[in-house]
Amino acid sequence: MKSSCITTTKGKVQLILLDLSDLTTFKPFLDTLKSITNYVSILVNNAGVFGILSRKTTAQGIELNVGTNYIGHAYLTELLLPMFDTKRQNRIVNVSSMIIQKQPLDLDKFNLDSEHYNTVTAYANSKVANVLHALYLND
Repeated sequence: MKSSCITTTKGKVQLILLDLSDLTTFKPFLDTLKSITNYVSILVNNAGVFGILSRKTTAQGIELNVGTNYIGHAYLTELLLPMFDTKRQNRIVNVSSMIIQKQPLDLDKFNLDSEHYNTVTAYANSKVANVLHALYLND
């Protein structure tokens, strides 16, 4: 579930690892990022999980697809928003999937338990949530 962030500062590229499935890794990530730069102009929320055959959870006990693909990205975005410079052009991209056209969001099954776990439903829930978060950010 590790994600990476590549930042450019004076022609240098630095890689900062982040585990989207463990919210306790976000503060060290943010501290490192802030030691490198004062602002962010582009964020692409693309990392994620798919094809988990049996229910697994994040470090915080949330179903892994939703916790990683949606909550991890949404939390990272919210933490980074203050670093976006309003005087510059900024962009946040939330990557989703065409699966959302075939699998509607079922809030009753958002954090699927082991008995009702379905890999397609879990993944689709996370991707619909990505789109909803993008719409929220667009307002």
